[in-house]
Amino acid sequence: MTITRESGEGVLRAVLTPLDALSEEQRAVLSSWPSHGLTQARQTLGSLVTEAAAGAPQRLRKRTRDVAVLLPADPSPSPSPDSGAGTDAGMSPAAAADPAPAATPAPLSHEPPPAPLPSPSPSSTPGLVSRRRALTAPATALDSLTTPGRTPLSYGLPALDAATGGLTPGRLTLIAAAPGTGGSLLAVSAARDAAVVHGRTVLYAASGPSAADVSARIAAAHAGADYQRLRAGTLDAPAGIRAGIDAAGQAPLWVDDGEDLDTEAVAATVGDVDGLALLVVDRLQAAPDPAVPLSGDALPMATRALVRLARDHRLPVLAVVDSDDPALIAALRADVVLRLERDGDAARLSVTDADFGAAPHGPAADTAVLLRPDFAHARFLDTPATPPGETPAVPAPPPAATQPAAPPPPPTAPATPSTAPAPPLPSPPQGPKSRPAAARSGSIDTDVADRIRTTVTAALHDAGGDPQAATNALIKRAVPDVMAWFDHTRKGSRYEHSSFPPVNDLLKKTGQKSGADAVWEGRLSWKNMPLRTDTAPREVTALDANAAYLAAFKTHLPIGQLTHDDSGTHDPKRAGIHHITPPPWNHTDLPSPLGDRRTAGDVWITEPTLRLLQRCARDGLCEAPAIHESWTSGATENVLEKLRRTLAHVRREAIAHEDEVTTEYLKAAYAKFISTMGESTYNREIRRPDWMHILRSQAFANLWLKARKAHQAGLDVVEVTGTDELHLTGDWRRLWDEGRDLTEMKPKHHYVLGGSDQ
Repeated sequence: MTITRESGEGVLRAVLTPLDALSEEQRAVLSSWPSHGLTQARQTLGSLVTEAAAGAPQRLRKRTRDVAVLLPADPSPSPSPDSGAGTDAGMSPAAAADPAPAATPAPLSHEPPPAPLPSPSPSSTPGLVSRRRALTAPATALDSLTTPGRTPLSYGLPALDAATGGLTPGRLTLIAAAPGTGGSLLAVSAARDAAVVHGRTVLYAASGPSAADVSARIAAAHAGADYQRLRAGTLDAPAGIRAGIDAAGQAPLWVDDGEDLDTEAVAATVGDVDGLALLVVDRLQAAPDPAVPLSGDALPMATRALVRLARDHRLPVLAVVDSDDPALIAALRADVVLRLERDGDAARLSVTDADFGAAPHGPAADTAVLLRPDFAHARFLDTPATPPGETPAVPAPPPAATQPAAPPPPPTAPATPSTAPAPPLPSPPQGPKSRPAAARSGSIDTDVADRIRTTVTAALHDAGGDPQAATNALIKRAVPDVMAWFDHTRKGSRYEHSSFPPVNDLLKKTGQKSGADAVWEGRLSWKNMPLRTDTAPREVTALDANAAYLAAFKTHLPIGQLTHDDSGTHDPKRAGIHHITPPPWNHTDLPSPLGDRRTAGDVWITEPTLRLLQRCARDGLCEAPAIHESWTSGATENVLEKLRRTLAHVRREAIAHEDEVTTEYLKAAYAKFISTMGESTYNREIRRPDWMHILRSQAFANLWLKARKAHQAGLDVVEVTGTDELHLTGDWRRLWDEGRDLTEMKPKHHYVLGGSDQ
């Protein structure tokens, strides 16, 4: 198989060759060629092709085993094996482990065959040839329009859906709106409808708004909540609205608000997100700014890259530009343009299709959609949707125990808090096609969920119906079981994590049993001493954060082997451990994000602790930590996400049925998954002490963030201990619902601090 890379002189080519196709001479020198793991090779494939095309073969390995070689594709005869002609720019190095299937014969035709393409002419540069063009037959192109997953997505606004036909996979839609007009809220509406209402995975590339801005807008629009108060952390919402906010918080939505966000970074992230249904880019900045890659003169090239991204991935891409200048809009050459204008309490969208001028689903000329701004709730409404001055009723969410597994509403007629029931969108000629259950949820593995239920049923049967005996038996098998679940949830992923990378010396224990390594996890053990010495009586509630380690599965984990970086900077697309000088912490009413560290000076910390310190610095709570060196790898939050959602779903289901056997089984599984992935003899399937530290640190960081949330709401923080214990004064139910779900808090006991009993 030949892999190509564009160059200023033409196309560089390298042949991806399985080991069994190498000649004896090549096998003799195989060990002298540079070696790269598959995970690393995916990230640097372009460079490897360049090296191989220049005559330096590159070895590819899976863990410790060589699986393929990149050889130069010199058009002149050479001892390199012939791996076939043609180009495949999307070929992954992992494909070398499996031989390519034979080509399917073309159907018989009475038409004369097309003339063959001319062969590329040789170049004076080894591995450099002119590009061959790809041809597509009409039948193939038409079939691609009616394949599953091609159904248009909704904007969450029925009138706009009716005028445009929805967000079509493979096309770039551009929202053109002057600053302050509300262009981002249209993008939020589409993202909310896809992720929250229908459970489809959305990537939101935020070059402007922060992740907190985007999340708060989506939650406010979905729940009908006051956006400004929600964003400020001062919202005192009733249970119905709070349930809507929590539902938005559990949606499969990923926000990238990192620095230096450009189309290359977006394209790289698209490849990391499993089951991606919609890409939103918010926003393209018309005014040039050297600090903003998606701005100024770079915009025309950026939109061309987004058009190509949409077509290559058959993905609807929705971008926002903060200008309605006709000349700029024309230069950006999007497939569909939505030009937004506001006039007081009304908003007007002009819809233009690049192929037809006016939108094909609307009137013949100057297609326009009228909307009503509802900026208090960060959304637009159809006009008329509800009488002016009234907020649409928010339907109660489905029961928590069944919500993740329930099939989503049909994408053609969403019923959302912000819109009336929508007319169906135009369907492909063959009619709508449903997706498989696992793909439909986008977040849980139904096979793993069924396997857990079957295992519990069998254990109860073997124990003669004795719950305690069944629980004991299940806990003993928790480690191999959870590793099997993990492997199953990773099937079909776009990248391969390393289970046994070389262990950094900093992560090795100093003793055989009890010795610790050099990494500080940020363990919390803090009490508010000024309150404890105050004689004024206060009623304190001791709260328990549910399934703290399971919640910590949502964190940035390094994919491959950690590499050294002494630049003193932090790359948000990487994760690992960092050597820092921690900033002073001068607050007596909140614990330090570093936890109960009693030794002054520099310290090695994990990714969650560093990000928490940086967040505190942005919020003005402390100075930014000084980074001296780091050991990191390319990272993603998706490694454990499907496992986390699956276990949370089964746990929620078990709690609803008062099934403590399953609950205890799952608790042992996710806790031992973390505790045994270091140097434990109980787990032979993985050795990632860096993951173990990061996951524990994320659990501590999550509890610290809960304490911070309570403090911002005016509650006194009395004690913060471990990963799950939080003592507060005041009405904590304003912040969390009571219960055992991951988004809820459970009261353990009450006591009085101060007074005569002090």
